[in-house]
Amino acid sequence: MNPLFFDTLIVVGYFVVIIGIGLYSSRNQNTLQEYALGGRSIPWWAVLASILAAEISAATFLGAPGEGYELRNYTYAQLAIGTILARVLVSWIFIKPYYA
Repeated sequence: MNPLFFDTLIVVGYFVVIIGIGLYSSRNQNTLQEYALGGRSIPWWAVLASILAAEISAATFLGAPGEGYELRNYTYAQLAIGTILARVLVSWIFIKPYYA
């Protein structure tokens, strides 16, 4: 069998599953606002995890250690740890009004 066939099958299967999950989840949502805000029931820490997961890429996992090795100090680690703590604080403060 052609490897391209299996690759295409996997990608199409992935899209079918994602669309199916979306359609199944949307049956409980009546408006676009309920869908976009998750019915105001998603905890702030879950929104934070979603933001971090969307923002972190392979460049982060490869670039951060490389930068630390090149500089031979912890300045990049300080930046990475600081931004994580800042995101936790900002998420805790600014996401709460969406649930008010």
